[in-house]
Amino acid sequence: MAKKLKKIRKKIQRPLEVTAIYGLMFCVKCQTLRGARRLGTILGYIGYNVPSIKKLVKANLNIAFPDMSKKEARKIGIASMTSLFNVFIEFLWFKGREHKISQFIEWDDVSIKEFKEKREKNKNKKPCILLTMHMGNWEVTAQTYHLISDEILTSVATRIKNNVLEDLMYQGRTATGAKITHQKGAVKALVQSLRTKQSIGLLVDQNTKTHQGGVYAKFFGLDATISRSPATFAKKFNPDMIMIECHRTQKGFYITYKQLPFTYEDCESEDDYSAKLLKYMESLVRNRPDQWVWYYNRWGTFRNKEDKSKYPYYASLESKYD
Repeated sequence: MAKKLKKIRKKIQRPLEVTAIYGLMFCVKCQTLRGARRLGTILGYIGYNVPSIKKLVKANLNIAFPDMSKKEARKIGIASMTSLFNVFIEFLWFKGREHKISQFIEWDDVSIKEFKEKREKNKNKKPCILLTMHMGNWEVTAQTYHLISDEILTSVATRIKNNVLEDLMYQGRTATGAKITHQKGAVKALVQSLRTKQSIGLLVDQNTKTHQGGVYAKFFGLDATISRSPATFAKKFNPDMIMIECHRTQKGFYITYKQLPFTYEDCESEDDYSAKLLKYMESLVRNRPDQWVWYYNRWGTFRNKEDKSKYPYYASLESKYD
């Protein structure tokens, strides 16, 4: 009986999801970008006040900013959720009119000039790794890369279970020439791009368990994991390593391309490189905490039983250290 009900639920759920997606896209496209963002503001406020979401966001902010007032933490929490919802709202708004995105971009001229000069010098000599975080609108970083470079950008994306939404996201992400590879077989595709001296994009602020290639380092004073991939690629391919920041502004987006303030030669090992990268990302979050996604199990695992009380409620001892 339970299986039968589950099948019925799935049959009903799919058309409802499709209707909701296209209904939302219709509403978004009927407005200006600023008007569409107001919808994101409403959704952000509602989302933050969902008890489970508020609990997670508050727990993370308490780890990062233990001395922050409740009023300020609430303000940042709502702004963060608004930013998260607006990533999708803005994606739908630009869907089918990606050619207009340049009208809403303000570039950091100095960093872009330095980036272009570096790539002109190193093109066909070394690859480029573009690092970004879940801050502002990270989707825009890939969608706008063609505006400053003729290199092919390969990025990794998680496949979405809803096929309609997956197709929409894939179409929007590749509309400006970016190449998307899904997690299965992603390493092979990324390595191939690096070997041919092309560019790849990596989201580097995720919680990656050690058995999946993660390594522990300090993040806001507490051990957290970070993927070893950037360090491994930096060691093996000696690429240009660039951090892209895409901040939301009243007009649209402000984008900077900054070379990392250290190289692999400055580090003692891959672990040391990963630790320096995580520390650098912490500084970026501290600068704009309202535009980073706090609704995420960032400190999801720990490796010392005695540290359990230091971690948020959702954290668990990683199995290999049990």
